[in-house]
Amino acid sequence: MKNIHRYLLILFAVLPFMVQAHVSDLDIPKAIQSKLDSLYPQATHVDWQKEGQRYQADFVYKDKCVSIVFKKDGDFVYFRQEIERKDLPAAVSESIKTMYLDKGYKIAYLMTRWNKGDYEHQKIYEVEVIKGRRLYISRFNAKGDLLTVYEIDKRDILSSPIVP
Repeated sequence: MKNIHRYLLILFAVLPFMVQAHVSDLDIPKAIQSKLDSLYPQATHVDWQKEGQRYQADFVYKDKCVSIVFKKDGDFVYFRQEIERKDLPAAVSESIKTMYLDKGYKIAYLMTRWNKGDYEHQKIYEVEVIKGRRLYISRFNAKGDLLTVYEIDKRDILSSPIVP
């Protein structure tokens, strides 16, 4: 099940960048590589992609999946990291319970996201819940307020070609 969660994280991290190219570590600007090394010194399984002037690193850090997007100068745009339910703020946990768990949905995946410049520099909590063939991706602020929700039919995911 954990592999499915990792697949979903990578899938949703990559969807907005379907046209990006994979790049080797040798093609990564030093400023970006240095920034990643300073933020996540023990990152493993690092996979780089590039879209325009942005570079995305998907990797594992302390047994958690992480994605981080950098500008060419090494400044980061956003990061996403897998988290445990116990690490959610109480208000977010209560919102998830009220909106989904009390209605029979199961949590498929949890992550935190920090967008530089978005939501007034707030940490965002993202939850993927599933019931039947419906998958919902919802984003909450630390107060438990719903910011966005996306609904996906799992058949759409399974029938979509995976772009290498």
